[in-house]
Amino acid sequence: MSRIVSSVLVLSGLMLSELALAHVSFVKDVNNVPASGRSIVATLNIPHGCHDSAGKSYDTNKIEVKLPTDVQLSSVMPMHSTFGKAKLLKDNTGKITTLVWEQKAEEKQDSDSHLYQVSFRVTLAKKNTDNTTTALAPFTTLGFETTQYCGDSNQLSEIWTGADIPTLYIVPTRSSGWNKYTVPSALDLTGKGKNFFTDAAIVWKDKEGHSANTNTLELIKKNATELKQIPAGGTVWVKY
Repeated sequence: MSRIVSSVLVLSGLMLSELALAHVSFVKDVNNVPASGRSIVATLNIPHGCHDSAGKSYDTNKIEVKLPTDVQLSSVMPMHSTFGKAKLLKDNTGKITTLVWEQKAEEKQDSDSHLYQVSFRVTLAKKNTDNTTTALAPFTTLGFETTQYCGDSNQLSEIWTGADIPTLYIVPTRSSGWNKYTVPSALDLTGKGKNFFTDAAIVWKDKEGHSANTNTLELIKKNATELKQIPAGGTVWVKY
């Protein structure tokens, strides 16, 4: 393993870039990865507003972010944005359910001309009934249904849910260099499973390798075999 992997790493440099995405999604930051049990500042890109049936574009006036319903997250704290302070909506038990940012009327734009971002700090741990916390399991996901409202009276809306829901991919804690992980469920590295390794230089299993960097992946294909699937219970070595 080491000879093949070393040759790939020497010949390649890790260059991670954020693709321009049309849908609302979390900003990826190699210095702010969603690691199990750690706190991060999660930032959502709102790259466009809404369009009516005639194709006219409208500025985004309000953004609602729903927290996952199946887990009570620890230490959720929204940040000010260009929209000002966020509102925290809670259920009858005091649990935060939704974060809401809304522009003042005088700051709304005449058309869909601005990129917006909203952020909140969250600890990737579950809050237990006895006020202790349990770190969220690595290689799991958290979805945050997001709705943007547009138009003079917020008559237009777009809901980002289902396959398009903004998602945090929870990764294990790591150290610089090689890390050994066992994945609990099968991961498809040709699909959404690759999102767990976007900041990794290389992922290696037996005689197969994977990288989010296209140049590195090409070198893997020339020197070894591309790793496309990690089976449930499979062990991988990951270089950061």
